[in-house]
Amino acid sequence: MSQFQMIPYDRIRDYFADQLHLPLSAGSVFNLNQQAFEQLAEFEKRVKTELARSAVAHADETGVNIGGQGHWLH
Repeated sequence: MSQFQMIPYDRIRDYFADQLHLPLSAGSVFNLNQQAFEQLAEFEKRVKTELARSAVAHADETGVNIGGQGHWLH
């Protein structure tokens, strides 16, 4: 929630308390993010290496409508 949706730690804490009835501190959310970051470090390195070696690196493109015509955002 804090990384993908950019929700502040205190709002995440409020959500866990209000909706799930689980006490969770903002510090715990930070620590969970830190643990995930550390555990994914090797995976991130491998992905970057594999992408750099790849002949083609696919990236998602988003379309927008401008004046009734479709255009791609890259």
